[in-house]
Amino acid sequence: MGNETLHPITLPDWYYEIKEPPTEKNWQVFLLINDKYFHPIAIAQSIIYAKSFGAQLTLCAPPEYEKENLKKLINYLTNNFNLFVTGLQLDIPMKEWLLQAGNKYEAIFYIASYEDNKTSLGINISKTLYFFRNSRVPLILIPHNANLMPLNKVALSMNFEKEEKEKILWGSYFARIANSKIIIYKPKVKDKNYKLGMMSNYTSLTQLYDKLHLNYTIVDTDFTVYTIEESSISLATLDQASIFLIMVNKYWGIIDYILGPTEKNLIKKSQIPIMCIPKRDDLYVLCS
Repeated sequence: MGNETLHPITLPDWYYEIKEPPTEKNWQVFLLINDKYFHPIAIAQSIIYAKSFGAQLTLCAPPEYEKENLKKLINYLTNNFNLFVTGLQLDIPMKEWLLQAGNKYEAIFYIASYEDNKTSLGINISKTLYFFRNSRVPLILIPHNANLMPLNKVALSMNFEKEEKEKILWGSYFARIANSKIIIYKPKVKDKNYKLGMMSNYTSLTQLYDKLHLNYTIVDTDFTVYTIEESSISLATLDQASIFLIMVNKYWGIIDYILGPTEKNLIKKSQIPIMCIPKRDDLYVLCS
């Protein structure tokens, strides 16, 4: 980033009206920065995420990042946005650190920016998803041309796979902690087996959200189980959702290694931040 490290960041008036949730957790939002592939929008949006969750913002820099620039950026953000900001200068490559960070820190999520097919890790989207596929902590990818938005609305599509229940939990976290409204896009299903999976997932969703008195709406669509996710991202953009939740595969096949995972194209086309939640054999619980 060089001389752009202290790029002036202006936040809207509504930022200063965000009420930080009461929490005794030492949560951290990790913003992954890079000298060459990074965009100020990611810093601004990360500040909003951290304040909305009552979390510390940690700037995570690779070994080659200028230490003086990191200090200046920390001081700039701390002094201007009334936020607890720290820095972490890695002494090992980023991809090695990511393998251990989820268990070492109380991380809520990682954040990286991207433009076209390059992320702020200095690699393409496919390789970024590959490095994160075993993570216990989701990754939020922010397009360089995204609009700055509060966490008023979060969106997701709910399909028939049992792993989709992880999105139900994360939707509840945004609603409970950041007071977000949850928008769920539902596909049209004809297959009997798919219908059973859908029924299970939507029963779990409505039972949890109703029990917690969360603000949510289910939108019936004409999209199939195969097109619902890509189409829903377009709908979420029109509905002014601030973030869209997707699942990403933990296990890759030969086609994923050659052409990249299917999620890559969803992310490249998106105009809003995408939270990538790795599929897991057990549910990751952020809070009780």
